[in-house]
Amino acid sequence: GSFGDLLLTAVWDVYDVRLKESDGNYTVIGINTDKTDIVIKSSYKGKPVTSIGSSAFSGWSKLTSVTIPESITSIGSSAFSECPELTDVIWNAENCVSEGSSSAPIFKSCYKLVNLTIGKNVKHIPLYTFYEYNKIANIYITDLTAWCKISDLSNIMNYGSNEKRLYLNDELVTDLVIPDSVTSIGVKAFYKCIGLTSATLGHGV
Repeated sequence: GSFGDLLLTAVWDVYDVRLKESDGNYTVIGINTDKTDIVIKSSYKGKPVTSIGSSAFSGWSKLTSVTIPESITSIGSSAFSECPELTDVIWNAENCVSEGSSSAPIFKSCYKLVNLTIGKNVKHIPLYTFYEYNKIANIYITDLTAWCKISDLSNIMNYGSNEKRLYLNDELVTDLVIPDSVTSIGVKAFYKCIGLTSATLGHGV
């Protein structure tokens, strides 16, 4: 809130992360636990958690897994940079923008990051999120139609391992069948997916 010209903000140590309130929303600004598996909550005290600040988790050596909720609409540069033990990212942010850059991507120098789970409501993958500096090889989805509709999938598929595997409901996709409900397929949706042995397009494509 505000009092005259004075801007008041509150910093809360909660949900394993530190939150800063401003204009009715919360920003994750740091970590507040020794846990290795962090699940960022979508709200606190009835107000949404909408952003992750620059370098919020940078250098956190114990972090192995992080879940990013649907409510996140912005992630700052180097937010998870140099997390040497990070292996798993669960990405549920529906339509997030990245403040990263080629020199300061969100997951810079996360060289053990190999597993990426994409939520079924995700619509967009921002630039400089998984830009270089990772080894993403295993991608997990629960809805093939939703996966095909995501824009800018090249922001995942262009980087990481040259031998990717796509898992649908935890089963490796080998014989790909695109549903009739799919009318377009995101650029590079199946790029470098070495597990694929055949592909059948639906009537909608």
